[in-house]
Amino acid sequence: MWPYSFIVFSVSVSMNYLLVLLVILPALVEGGKLREIYNELEADLSCRNEGDDCHSMPRCCGELQCYWEEKWNPLEAGRCVTCVSQGLRCQRDAQCCEGYQCDKDTVIDINGRCQPPRRQGNVCHCDSMCVSDECDKKWYQLYGECT
Repeated sequence: MWPYSFIVFSVSVSMNYLLVLLVILPALVEGGKLREIYNELEADLSCRNEGDDCHSMPRCCGELQCYWEEKWNPLEAGRCVTCVSQGLRCQRDAQCCEGYQCDKDTVIDINGRCQPPRRQGNVCHCDSMCVSDECDKKWYQLYGECT
């Protein structure tokens, strides 16, 4: 009894949606509203150019990076940039200009500063922090040493 009533309910709900679409869709098409909605949606979802505001979605065009000058904040817009220079705040390695990495003091830091990779013997917590691209640490350790 239960599966049958569920199927009847599902078909009934589907029919209601279909009826609403059949009534509303022609009005939207005839009034040109559907084209307006499509154009707005397309503009909202297209990639952002250099200097434009960004939120991570939609992404910046091409190789541009979404960058937050002060600190990353999901409620505030960043800005599309080519890359972030040495000493400036960053959130990911990909944001930094070539030859730099987003150097964070602790594993849990969201923000760091674009710096050259660390030399052998310096403390690290991920491979990209080191010139050798190798941070010597065990899987259970938070920090290691650049080799």
